[in-house]
Amino acid sequence: EELPITIAEPNGRVTDRSVAVKADGNVQYWMPRQDLLHALLGVAKTQEGVELRRGWEASVAIGDGGATVTLSPSAVGDIGSRAGVTLRPALLVGADGYRSRVKSALEAWDGSERFGLQSLPSPAAGLRYKVLTLPADLRLGDEARVAEKGRLVSIRGANKGSKKALRLGLLPVAPGMTVRTANVITNPDHELWTEVHDAESFYEYFQRVFPQVDWRITVPEEEAASFAASSGGTFPEPQRTPCLGASLSEDGATAAVLVGDAAHAFPPDIGQGVNSALEDVELLAEQLDATSSGSGASLGDAVEAYSAARGPDVEALVRLVATSYPWQYSQSALGSFLWTLNFALRTV
Repeated sequence: EELPITIAEPNGRVTDRSVAVKADGNVQYWMPRQDLLHALLGVAKTQEGVELRRGWEASVAIGDGGATVTLSPSAVGDIGSRAGVTLRPALLVGADGYRSRVKSALEAWDGSERFGLQSLPSPAAGLRYKVLTLPADLRLGDEARVAEKGRLVSIRGANKGSKKALRLGLLPVAPGMTVRTANVITNPDHELWTEVHDAESFYEYFQRVFPQVDWRITVPEEEAASFAASSGGTFPEPQRTPCLGASLSEDGATAAVLVGDAAHAFPPDIGQGVNSALEDVELLAEQLDATSSGSGASLGDAVEAYSAARGPDVEALVRLVATSYPWQYSQSALGSFLWTLNFALRTV
């Protein structure tokens, strides 16, 4: 199986290539994150007993009797002068990211290291990133060729060196899409973070580094200003929480559990962040279903069974991410060369 990719060089040349990938019989779907979230939200809205709340901030406290979640109006969202809300859920699911408040509350309640953070070093950890929104049919090269939506696109920069080199990577999008996103990933001391500070500096810098694109035509001023103002994000070390959930009461009637980045987080080297989170939820659902099937299992039993079953897979995944492909972001020419050499020697 081959993955089509278009490469746009700074000299204006645009070439098409194909990267061979192992065919596993599965159909691949390329979906922007916001579309996936929209689809999941749409399903949630149709479920009986589901109440969606927006414009609130949550604080979490856990005691031996269970969890208490206090919702307070946030500065974001128009919710007027509503008073805060206190919830005492039978099951608290922490799906609130790698700085999870639920995980922090579990760690404080438990007092041991089983909800602490275990991490591994990675050459990709600490890299900074931003996301630039582009038109799906952007034009590339001297001939202003329209980028095909079904192809990966790599726009290579003119600069060299770890503090100057830059490239843009665009994933394929569906035929009906009007926008696509470009990932900008750099070393933390890259010049991008000081050179680009408003719309005008964005246009000047990107035109100098990527002359194969007419940036003033391609990117609206509002998007240029938004990109410049964004502080972006930072890749974490590959990390996990050894225990993924616990019963909060002796009878198992209350429990708390972690899924997604709250349970494990890592750089996107092998693209398993969303997949692993969905697998967490699938396995948790299987264990929860057992509590209503006449087995006599409690919520606490289900959560602890989920943690025991999922923990080894999470540990293996974190180790895999730490070593699989951490040098793909061109953060070091020497590192990339040595990793490629090591990979070649191991596979010959």
